[in-house]
Amino acid sequence: MRRGRAVSTDILDMGTFRYSIQRTSPQGVEETLSVCQILVRKLNALGANWLDPVIGEVVVDCELFDRDQAKVCLFIQVTRVISDEQLWSELNKTG
Repeated sequence: MRRGRAVSTDILDMGTFRYSIQRTSPQGVEETLSVCQILVRKLNALGANWLDPVIGEVVVDCELFDRDQAKVCLFIQVTRVISDEQLWSELNKTG
């Protein structure tokens, strides 16, 4: 196991299993904030009225506050998609 990465599989009842991949994020705060800004632009284009995102506290990546009601808050946690085609192909085959 490399530092900051973990893979585990649990065999469950009737031949099923649970698969988990964990790793630290290689991206920094700037990229996370950029993703949140894209989300805000889309939400506002759909009729919402959010202010620019701010970096969140320990638990969340970003926080949004409603422009009209500053107390309304939306918490955002950015996750990254695993782009390993071989992994998805194998999971598709084996269930």
